[in-house]
Order: sequence, then C-alpha cells, then structure tokens
Amino acid sequence: MDFFSKVIPIMIIVGLILTFIVLIIGLISMLSKGDFNKKYSNKLMRLRVLVQGIIILIFSIVLLVNFLK
Repeated sequence: MDFFSKVIPIMIIVGLILTFIVLIIGLISMLSKGDFNKKYSNKLMRLRVLVQGIIILIFSIVLLVNFLK
C-alpha cells in the first residue's frame, strides 16, 4: 500500500499537467484558424476528455480504496 500512496498522487499531477497542455494547444490552434485547427481540433478535444476521464477514474479509485480502509 505504501507504493500505491506514493505513485497515485504523481499520476494525478501528471494527468492534470497533460490535460492543461492539451487544453492550451487546443486553444492556440482555435485562435490560429489554420489547417492545424481543421485537422486536429476534434482529436485534441477527444484527447483532453480522455485524459480527464482517466484522472477522474484514478481519483475515484483512490477515494474508494481510502473509504474501504
């Protein structure tokens, strides 16, 4: 359980940073309104939602494990 308590906060922080990076790239691409935006805007939105879902799943597992202790 010691390994679990050390790794999970790091995973959550990394996930939040990834979400922020994808969000910023998506915002910049929308402002540029070029070919990059047309090609990747939907993919970036899906990636952001996927990363956010993974973070919520990890956070829910942590809460569940702490609740069941």
